[in-house]
Amino acid sequence: MRLLRSEVARWLLVSVAVLCLGVGGIVRTPGTAHSTWGEVAGFGSTMGSGECYLTVSYSVDGTAFRLRTPQQERWCDYSLASRPRGFVGTVPLPVLVYYDATDPGSATLTPRGAVPGATALVGLAGIAVVGLHLLRRRRRSDVARSAPDPAEHAAPEH
Repeated sequence: MRLLRSEVARWLLVSVAVLCLGVGGIVRTPGTAHSTWGEVAGFGSTMGSGECYLTVSYSVDGTAFRLRTPQQERWCDYSLASRPRGFVGTVPLPVLVYYDATDPGSATLTPRGAVPGATALVGLAGIAVVGLHLLRRRRRSDVARSAPDPAEHAAPEH
């Protein structure tokens, strides 16, 4: 673990971890450049945990798809009891569905946003700063080694 005693190695490790976190967020979240309106086709909740999920029906270019959200507390607001006025009985609740144009079956109700990309850029910037620091330190040590020894060039004493 001597390597982690170096401040440069710790910064490099943190930068790589941040980069991986950003790339993971990009890969896991479907592209959200395209959207369409869908309808909440089903609602469910887990007993005692306070988490809910939605089943949403939507279509892209005439092809029907279904999306089930992850179980989270924020979906509980979509229950029949919390529908806004004007929605009577089983009138479907409209929701905006974000989908990947290359794979419309890969969709989410939450747009990706800029956070994963920004996180990856911060990680890359950290790696670049560490690289520049190492390069600068190496150049300094090369200059110090190539400098003439002052004792060799001293004027002879008379």
